[in-house]
Amino acid sequence: MSARFTWGRLAGMIAILVVSGIAGGLGYWYLATRLPPLPQRPLRIGFELNPPFQIRTDNGFGGIAVDTVNEAARRTGVRLEWVETGTSSDEAFQKGLVDLWPLMADLPDRRKRLYLSRPWVLSSHILVVRAGSTVPDRSFTGRIGLFRMPLHVRLARQEFPSAQLTPLPDAREVVKSICRGTVSAGLMEKRVAMMALHDAPPECRSTALYTYTLPDLTFGNSVASTFAAAGAAEALRR
Repeated sequence: MSARFTWGRLAGMIAILVVSGIAGGLGYWYLATRLPPLPQRPLRIGFELNPPFQIRTDNGFGGIAVDTVNEAARRTGVRLEWVETGTSSDEAFQKGLVDLWPLMADLPDRRKRLYLSRPWVLSSHILVVRAGSTVPDRSFTGRIGLFRMPLHVRLARQEFPSAQLTPLPDAREVVKSICRGTVSAGLMEKRVAMMALHDAPPECRSTALYTYTLPDLTFGNSVASTFAAAGAAEALRR
């Protein structure tokens, strides 16, 4: 009886190993074949001014996202051609101006028309207000300043549908407008806001500011691509 038990258990272990091996092989096959191969040409990757992730430098383009993706491309052998399209990431893809985008919020509607890698940066958004001011809610009808990026406009309209939105050139101008009182609050990505507040303009020297996290506005950001360039996007992410 003991021998039968031992052989029975051994048979079960072998069966598990066989099934696991098949599953692993299928998983590898799926990952290896579900994405198109890397294109044998330079891929156009979009640039949009978005400090500190994408910035202009004396030598061209830089910033956290640009430098990271360039290093990933060097390691994987993906050839990149950076393109400043003058449009948003969504519009650049729609017009066929780019094959890739280095950092794009993973929103459900985008997955219908683009490939989005596993996120590699998590971003959250906050409101900045003057001390003593009312914190805006969905019924707020005053002015909210924000960096003039289409995604930020979209998020502000989603969270504050009745507010008057005031797009501004950069986060520092948003902070300056809050301190001047020309807007009641500012909506910004948290990292960008912390940098702007750390280097606050002179208008804010005598103004206390408070920040409030917007819990519904936290997103993963991915390497985005056309479906044809999905293999390159995933290689860069890896």
